[in-house]
Amino acid sequence: MKKILNRVTAFLAALATVASLVLPLAPVRADGFTSTSDTMSRLKISTTSNHTIRLTLPLSYTFSGSATTSDVIAVDFPAGFTSSASGTWATSDFVFIDGTGRTVTTVAQGAGVSDVSCGTGVNDVGVAVDTSANIFRVKACSASYTSSTATSVIDFQILGTAADGTLTNPGTAGSQTVDVTMTDMGVVSAHSTSVAVSIMDDDQVTVTATVSPTLTFDIDIQSSCGSESNTPYAVSLGTLTSAAVSTATNHICLDLDTNASGGALVTVQGSGSADALESSASGDTIGTTYTAGAGGVTDLVAGTEGYGLCVTATNVVTGSATAVAPYNGDCTSNGGNRVGGVDSAAAQFIVTTNAAALDGTANNTADILVKAAISAITSAANDYVDVLTFIATGTF
Repeated sequence: MKKILNRVTAFLAALATVASLVLPLAPVRADGFTSTSDTMSRLKISTTSNHTIRLTLPLSYTFSGSATTSDVIAVDFPAGFTSSASGTWATSDFVFIDGTGRTVTTVAQGAGVSDVSCGTGVNDVGVAVDTSANIFRVKACSASYTSSTATSVIDFQILGTAADGTLTNPGTAGSQTVDVTMTDMGVVSAHSTSVAVSIMDDDQVTVTATVSPTLTFDIDIQSSCGSESNTPYAVSLGTLTSAAVSTATNHICLDLDTNASGGALVTVQGSGSADALESSASGDTIGTTYTAGAGGVTDLVAGTEGYGLCVTATNVVTGSATAVAPYNGDCTSNGGNRVGGVDSAAAQFIVTTNAAALDGTANNTADILVKAAISAITSAANDYVDVLTFIATGTF
């Protein structure tokens, strides 16, 4: 009996040895990525989104190419996601970086598509899109592909909001699981992991605000514009003489601030009936008939009656202010005596801004001079007067 048992034992040992030679053990590689994430551009239900899949290769492993068994990274989205139908994904819809920016040369797509034939360059990768299973695979194109370094951080971007291919979020809110695997040296799913993403009913908050329209307008009377003055506002031309053109010592300074997107305009209108300085005592007038536009300017000359305004400067910190003809002679022509007449019948533009404008603390959006000349027979009187009304209007 003992001899029989020894023979059986020897037979079984021999059989085990043969079996071990005939059935070699397959390699087992179940290393997981050390970190994985999926950063989405939108989390809202039924909305297209970009995805940046980031993973770190396991210790000592690289992403490499081969003539027959190139490495492949697969990103598998659950059924709730919807990818574009075949024929829409383009190379520009994908970015792949494994420490080196790679070139996506080819995209293969369609129901059940799992492989792609692509370029032979050292940086060439291809993308295969299984549009029915929502699986995106990145493949190192050839044996000439320069391998990534060990433990590389890999970014695979799927631009699912692009004009070509699209990847749409599920229509139901909740947590979704995206599976990421890597075929390494021909071993399918040698490395694998899963990452959770949250799909929301909405991922955006609308922030609203209101800015009230503002228009601040003030008149100051100063010998030099730049500071405040109080009412009553009055400008004196003094005692006029036919030997010279007179200019009021004080300036009319317009201070305008507005946030009107269409800008603002300032008008001026006289008080009399003859576009002139008028005297009740004498019944005489000193005036220049108002004419609209650039041709309406008048060059005052000593000994000839005339009266008008000119904008000698405009100044704003923000935006721009512009004198309007005929008041924009800038008081330099004709020895500084070119003016625009004052219309007593209707308000006329004198200054405009192109858009919202602020003059800060300068108080001289417009610096206006008042000028007059008389003849030798202008009636004597001490009550010549014209009341100027300035109105600012904003266009909001």
